[in-house]
Parts: sequence; C-alpha cells; structure tokens
Amino acid sequence: MKDTERNLITFRNLCVIAHADGALGEAEIRFLEESAEAMGLNWEEVQTLVQQGPDLDFSIPSTEADCYLELRMVVLMMLADGDLAPQEYARCRQLAERMGIDETYLKEVISVYQAKREEQLKNLGIFQNLYLVAAANGHISPEEEEFLLEVAHNLGLHQDEVDDLMARYPDLDFIIPEDREEAFFSLKNLVYMMIVDGEIDAQEYALCLRFARRIGLGETEIEGILNEYEDLRKERKAHQSEVDYYNLDIYLDVFNAVRKLDVSMADLLRQVEQVARDYSPHALHLGPDAFCDLLWLAYVRAPLINHEVAVLLPVYIDLVRISNNPKPLIDFLIENEQEHGATPIALPELPRKQICEEVLEVLRQKPW
Repeated sequence: MKDTERNLITFRNLCVIAHADGALGEAEIRFLEESAEAMGLNWEEVQTLVQQGPDLDFSIPSTEADCYLELRMVVLMMLADGDLAPQEYARCRQLAERMGIDETYLKEVISVYQAKREEQLKNLGIFQNLYLVAAANGHISPEEEEFLLEVAHNLGLHQDEVDDLMARYPDLDFIIPEDREEAFFSLKNLVYMMIVDGEIDAQEYALCLRFARRIGLGETEIEGILNEYEDLRKERKAHQSEVDYYNLDIYLDVFNAVRKLDVSMADLLRQVEQVARDYSPHALHLGPDAFCDLLWLAYVRAPLINHEVAVLLPVYIDLVRISNNPKPLIDFLIENEQEHGATPIALPELPRKQICEEVLEVLRQKPW
C-alpha cells in the first residue's frame, strides 16, 4: 500500500473519533490540520472526510505494527481537546477490540498521553510566567528573547502554542497560586531552570529577581534557593558513582547532538520504519550518526536494563514523531537510566555498523 493511501486511512480514522462526542471543536480541527500536514495530505482535499466523520466507520490497518500505531494516533485525537468523553472512549475501545489489542494497553496509552498533556499545560504556565517577567518593562531584549526560546524548546512547547500565548500578552497574568508556599515553589522552579546548565547568568538571574519581586519576594529568597540547590547537588554528587556520571554524559552528548540536527524527527522516524520493513544485511543506513545513537539508546539500551520499557517506548516515539521534539523521549530514557542503569554504556566503543545492526534487529522483532 502506498504511503498516501495508508495516510488517508489514518486520517479517516481520526475523523471518526473526532466526531465521536457529537462536536468538533477548535482543538480537534487544529489537530486534524496538523495531522494532514504531517502526513503530506492537502487540507482542502480532505475536507470531505472531515465533514463525513459522523457517518464514517474505522478502517483497520493490515499489519500488527500499523494497528498499534493507529490506535495511538486515535488516542491523541481523542485527547486533543483535553477531555475524555465517554462516547470517544467507547469508540476507541471498539477500535482496539477490532484490531485485537487488549484494553489494558489502551488504558496505558491514554494514561501516558494524559500525563503528558497535564505536563504540557504546566509547562505553558511556566513559560507564561517567564514571558510576563521578560515583558514587564514593555520591551523584550534579544537576550531575553533567546532565553525564552531556549526555555520553550526545553519545555517541549510547540511554536503555535508559544505564538498564541504571546499574541494574548495584553490579557495574560502571572499564574501564581494564592497560597504563599505554592508561589514560592513557582519561584524555585524558575531558579532551577536558571542553574540547570551549571552556570548563573547575570541576565537569567535578573529575570528570576523580577519574578520574585512580582510575587512579593526578593534577592534574599533567591540566594536561599540557590544555596539549597547547591547543597542538594553536593549531596547527590557524593552518592553518585562514576558509572552514573559516565552514562549520563553519554545521554547528554547524544541528545545535544540530536538537537543540532537540521532534520525533521518525523522524517527520520519514517526513514527508520522503511528501512526496518525492507530489512537486509546491507540496509544499515538509519540517518545521521546522532540519530542512530538515539535509536540505540532507546531500542537497545533502555529495554536491556528494564524490560518494561517495551510497553511505553512506542508512546514516547509517537510523541517525538508528532511534536518533532525529542524531549519527551529524552526525559523518559534518562529517568529509566537513572533508575535501572548499573553498567557502563558501551555506545562509544561500538562501530557504527554494529549500532545500526542492533537497532534493526530489535525493530524486526517488535511491532513498534
């Protein structure tokens, strides 16, 4: 089946679930538009499918791997507006049953995606507070703009979310809880972001100080938070082994290299899927070296140290594919490594050919 035909089937299924609760909201329309663009479909040409959604039925993919991918895409569509309507869940469960997928897996996927959405809303609040601090004097300097863009990237925010927030600036206010302890916790989050790179930049410090003053605090509180984080860093360092640092450095090096790639994550993942389907001893090209290393950490290293990763890994791969941002996967892999990793990562010593072969071998065996 050609990619266009396969993508039309997926888009048709998205239209079915989008209409399941009897309403088609702005968030759902935006998700359909973004999905059409990601699939290479002309939005004007698929309008008929969007309009026919209430009268359509699901189309079932022909392969097991496509069924799992289809279900995860439909779940994302179902949660696009932030609500999980009973009618939507019932339709999604019907789809899972028809594809032979257990409801337990469906619930796990929904749980992960809901958690990521809650995290996304929280991250938007963090960015909103930062933006209000930066714009408090009516002017955002180039340095402040660069810092905001970096924060947005690190938080995994989409460009349209950032643009929408900035466009609503006159109507925005700080997201600060009335409870003083919670407000102080918000400041601690901001200070942590300032020092996450191991340095205290004067301009970043100024941003934190502005934020602190807007919530009735000041430099004394910031210095106290900095001292607290420094004590915590020393305590963690005293208990971390050399293996922990060695492994973490490898992850950070790989992720930094991936961030510098001027290539769409979605395009790279599509290439990997094609290579995996056409597997042969010579089909070893999986993309840039940094991307191959990321795949090795995800598909080879992560399941090796924790077999339960196999259940959730496809969900995070999909998040990378849809958001074009590797951060969800990065966070997941680092957390898994910190909890389960006990041996040095062999990646730096492996030949490039072996890295590709090991990734392909895993992809051949799993319906991911």
